[in-house]
Amino acid sequence: MLLSPEINIPLGAFRPLSLRLEDFLLIPIFLAWLGRLALRGESCTLVRTPLDIPILLIVTLNIISTARGVMLGDLSREMSFFYNLKLIEFYLLYFVVVNSIRRSAQVKFFLIFILIKTTFIINAHIADETRGSKRKSVESQTHSHRNYRRSVFLDHRFKTRC
Repeated sequence: MLLSPEINIPLGAFRPLSLRLEDFLLIPIFLAWLGRLALRGESCTLVRTPLDIPILLIVTLNIISTARGVMLGDLSREMSFFYNLKLIEFYLLYFVVVNSIRRSAQVKFFLIFILIKTTFIINAHIADETRGSKRKSVESQTHSHRNYRRSVFLDHRFKTRC
């Protein structure tokens, strides 16, 4: 994610929506994989993993809690839709990779690829930090988002009591 181009779209008051190259590529990749399954007749050979049920529960709870936040007026409908779509896209990528791997050589290839990409990301981050970049770190963005959600939650609790 660090090395792909990014477009910031201001949808809400809190922070802009960041769309990256992989956001545009993941849905066509998933649809192509589904098309390949349909053409080959492999729909009955989906690999079951121990993570299937937990991922389904996480996605379901995320959609339910987001819907509640939108109904209470705490969350923007547009921002919530895109952030949930991004989350679901990456879970779909997990299922595509798990169901596409057939041999141990493919696992080795994916692991080497992940290690190479991680090395690039670490080096880019170190170079960015040594230059004294003015960008906010992911940790500070997460921390400010957490404080925002906490203040919205507390504000809602106090409004309902009074």
